[in-house]
Amino acid sequence: MRRRVFAVLLLSKIIALQQGRVVAALMAPPTDQPLLKAGFKRLVYGGDEFKDVPFSALLATAKLIKEEPDLTERMVKAVVRKQHRYHHAQRQIGPAGNCRVSL
Repeated sequence: MRRRVFAVLLLSKIIALQQGRVVAALMAPPTDQPLLKAGFKRLVYGGDEFKDVPFSALLATAKLIKEEPDLTERMVKAVVRKQHRYHHAQRQIGPAGNCRVSL
């Protein structure tokens, strides 16, 4: 059941990006590859900075990046800030397992 829900959520993100219903979304590799090939841009890639924690990529349309550079910069900074907090929490309590880490 969880896989089915994940697949639906992932497909919903992809469709929403392709249809222009949303202009940016967090995606995890390798599911971001078709969108990158379709012209979406990767704004930030968590795997570049955090080698030992789960990561994702923030994708956005080229139009958003060009027309809203301030918004784009704020989104990137917010994602990186949250990744830093998550990384710090993981070092403090260890792997999350069954517990939840509030960001």
